[in-house]
Amino acid sequence: MQFVIHYLLICLTIISSKIDMTDALQFEDYDPPTNLDSIQTNFNVQFGRIVPPLQQIKLFSPADWEEFTREWAYSQKDLYTQVVRESGGNDMGIDVAGFTDDQGTKGIWDNFQCKHYNKALAPTQVYVEFGKMIWHSFQKQFVPPRKYYFVAPQGCGMSLSRLLRSPIELKNELEANWGKYCEDAITSTQKIELVGNFKKYFDSFDFSIFASKDPLDLVTEHRQTPFHAVRFGGGLNQRPKPLSPPNIINAKESNYIKKLLGVYEEQVGQTSLTTQTIVQYSKWARHLDKQREHFYCAESLKNFSRDNVPNGTFENLQREILDGVEHLTYATYPDKLTSMNTIISQAGSLGLSANPLISVVHVSDKNGICHQLANDDVLDW
Repeated sequence: MQFVIHYLLICLTIISSKIDMTDALQFEDYDPPTNLDSIQTNFNVQFGRIVPPLQQIKLFSPADWEEFTREWAYSQKDLYTQVVRESGGNDMGIDVAGFTDDQGTKGIWDNFQCKHYNKALAPTQVYVEFGKMIWHSFQKQFVPPRKYYFVAPQGCGMSLSRLLRSPIELKNELEANWGKYCEDAITSTQKIELVGNFKKYFDSFDFSIFASKDPLDLVTEHRQTPFHAVRFGGGLNQRPKPLSPPNIINAKESNYIKKLLGVYEEQVGQTSLTTQTIVQYSKWARHLDKQREHFYCAESLKNFSRDNVPNGTFENLQREILDGVEHLTYATYPDKLTSMNTIISQAGSLGLSANPLISVVHVSDKNGICHQLANDDVLDW
């Protein structure tokens, strides 16, 4: 009898448990999502969502972060005569330096200390960096910078930010933590104690030079550099309207203009044509005007490239076009016009999809680049 009662109690417990679970958990069939508003183009299918630069910088390696900081410093080029990255093993607390004169770290300069952590910087992570700067300047390795910026993708935490806003508090906290974080960490060859003449130097040091750069400001200012589109994607800035040729032919045009006049001389059966006498042949005068438009269109692209893509990108585009047409220069043609038209037509049909400028390159640019190459005596008709 006791066994039966015990069995019934177990069954009631199980039933009660199932009832409680049914009351606590409710299920329904899972239907796949039908809202595809976030996937509107083939770009999304191929490459996924675009990661904003402010998120991308958090994924950089320490070396990439230093390089990004150096690129950012390029946006400050009006403030510096030179921006350098310390490449030696003993950086003495200097990662990226901006010089305002030819004296380097013996003159007026700014220091950018790059720190790449997965959290905002805390005082304990950078006490030693303060120590390096003060000790090595005491040793006359360099004069203290005009400004010393901490540059980190997560920025500075509240504690460090508070210290950076209060030079006196920063000095006191660094002094209190010197033994724990600085004495044995500044160099591997000696213990750096805060005593004697060094203590006097420490007490007189200008702690107001220490500051930080906000990550959002870094990304915003980096957008003004030629490196931004290549590093983060997202496309190039809008290209301005191409330059119009000046009425008076510039000296820099003389060579390709001379070659065009040679083409026209063959067509009209005259020699010694000039830009003044060509006007009597309206067809070829219009042709000359159009070729000048193409040349200046390519010159505009060259100027655009300087501010929007890394150095050498436009020159690579010129080389790609030359590679695409050079084989045609070895053929024999009935006249110079046929030679020129054949080469320029080929240039206009080239894809050039690998060049970072391709999204803003027009057929006129490709034609104009042919005249740039002719101007440099790389092409001839």
